[in-house]
Amino acid sequence: MIRRFLPKGTKQTTASAVAKIETWMAQYPRKMFKYQAPLQMYRGG
Repeated sequence: MIRRFLPKGTKQTTASAVAKIETWMAQYPRKMFKYQAPLQMYRGG
């Protein structure tokens, strides 16, 4: 999923960009969680 934002071979990135990707991944709904986000599952949602 990270490759959507940082293509293979990307040499440089900022901590801010990585943090945005992490946030997006934590909020992205997953079929395996009945379309809830991992963050929601972690918080007991």
